[in-house]
Amino acid sequence: MKIGKTQDGKIFIFSFSGNLILSELEQVRKEVKETIDNEGATEVIFDMSDVDFIDSAGIGFIVSVYKTLKSKNGKFALAGLKKKPKEVFNLTRLDKIIKTFDDIESAKKEL
Repeated sequence: MKIGKTQDGKIFIFSFSGNLILSELEQVRKEVKETIDNEGATEVIFDMSDVDFIDSAGIGFIVSVYKTLKSKNGKFALAGLKKKPKEVFNLTRLDKIIKTFDDIESAKKEL
């Protein structure tokens, strides 16, 4: 899993490439947690356009980030979900809780 991080004003954007699965999550968790804890990030977008698959651990991680940001009165969104990950979000009804957008620009406008 490759991780990229950029900042646009107050918004931190994490880009992921690969599969968001248990065996790949350690570095992702560390990077996101450090950004929220040490850099005070309260507006976060996950660019999911290069993520092909998400397992239950990946879903748990996303929900955890959402809950952490919500507890800090922050904002969180997902952008660019591909077909399979989007189906998982729809099936679990997480799309009703976590905002999803077709692209990063749309997500930035709504945060």
